[in-house]
Amino acid sequence: MLVKCKKILNEQNISMFTKVEMNVFFSLIYVVTENPEVNEIELKAIKKLSRDSKNGYNDLKKQISSINSKLQKMTFVGEDGKKTPFLLFETLHVSDKVLEVKISKQFEYLFIDLFNEKKSIAIFDLEELTMIESKYSKTLYRKLSCFKRSKWFKKEFDELVTELGFNSKYKKKDIKVKLKDAIKKLDVYFRDISISYEKKTISGENCVIKWK
Repeated sequence: MLVKCKKILNEQNISMFTKVEMNVFFSLIYVVTENPEVNEIELKAIKKLSRDSKNGYNDLKKQISSINSKLQKMTFVGEDGKKTPFLLFETLHVSDKVLEVKISKQFEYLFIDLFNEKKSIAIFDLEELTMIESKYSKTLYRKLSCFKRSKWFKKEFDELVTELGFNSKYKKKDIKVKLKDAIKKLDVYFRDISISYEKKTISGENCVIKWK
């Protein structure tokens, strides 16, 4: 089960989501891209895709409501740097055990004509994503999946920390410990994965992640 979308969506900061909400969000993305004509989804299908066997339907409804609420507070940054409200869903409404969902016209381009622009698409395995327990590791998994050919990824340290959603009160050395731990959890998908740091400026540095 592959999630497919434009890379620019995969690069958005969704660190406000919990790890469970991330599973549900990308399960929704998978469904609407695989079945663009479908506007209604049974909640049990979302539960299965997102590997949510512990919680009941009421919990899932709360998660969907929370996702929609958080999206409305987020900002979408386009390829040209322009910022707009991240109103991804025109409809996201639960009625009984059925979810009505529709992507807003403004963001439909994120999911159409993908294979005409192979260099600008992100593809990752939904099942693998939902199996990852750590919220930080989930985000890293999505990002690194776009670099499976080159097998290396570079990002400015502060930018990566923001995108992963680390608490701003953490000290840098503590963040590096947590970052190393999050990366270690991905070794099953990225063999011999490791992280190093290189100086960018007097005060800044880049994170360099490599694997085999």
